Amino acid sequence: MHKYNINKLLNLKGVIIKNIKHFDDHIEIYISTKVKSHTCPVCGNVTKKNT
Repeated sequence: MHKYNINKLLNLKGVIIKNIKHFDDHIEIYISTKVKSHTCPVCGNVTKKNT
């Protein structure tokens, strides 16, 4: 199944399907989010770094 169809089937928005692994008793779907800029509420600096 195409990754777009998995997103649509599971109603996933704003995520990227990285990998899909099929096992006898389950399926693992690896996802990530898109990197977005964030503003520090204390100093006001903008960063894309996840900590």
